[in-house]
Amino acid sequence: MLVSKSELFREIKRKAFHLLSLAYLAAYFLFGYPRIIGWLLIWTVLLALLEASRLYSPRLNEFLIQLFRDLSRPEEKTRYSGAFYTAAGALIVIFLFGRNPKIVSASLFCAALGDAFAALFGKIFGAHKILGGRKSIEGSATCFSVCCVICISFGFPLPASIAASMTGTALEFLPTTAYFNDNLWLPLGIALILSLPGR
Repeated sequence: MLVSKSELFREIKRKAFHLLSLAYLAAYFLFGYPRIIGWLLIWTVLLALLEASRLYSPRLNEFLIQLFRDLSRPEEKTRYSGAFYTAAGALIVIFLFGRNPKIVSASLFCAALGDAFAALFGKIFGAHKILGGRKSIEGSATCFSVCCVICISFGFPLPASIAASMTGTALEFLPTTAYFNDNLWLPLGIALILSLPGR
């Protein structure tokens, strides 16, 4: 194991919480399209307001960071958290592709499971770092494999599944910055590939 048990346990808790993003997919089927758009828009705006408020107020920011200290990452203290980008990603995917449940389901499952397994396998087995960074060949290979299985399971042909999984893996590999978060772009990138004509 390449990380301490405490660090691995924190990562497991983060990714278990991240799997709650599948609640957006459940809401999509429960409320139906396009009705779910309004609810998701309200929820995403509320999250954006909360994020802006905590970044404006040091006291509120410190309170929330401490409250979710086992789930948040250090860089989220000065930028919007993954929770907002996950909601925004789900909202955009459902808004654009809500008429196609297969695309919505595959992309949101890939965002939840591909990212989670990539992080956990990378922590445990990631001995070969890519370009000397934090991401590993083992983690990226896991992300690709999980996404590919998901896409195939939802009935997409192998070439489309491979193309979408390569896109998702590339987006997961890119570093999170103040202007880029894979929780938003990964499901959108996969959905766009799966929606291409002939896919």
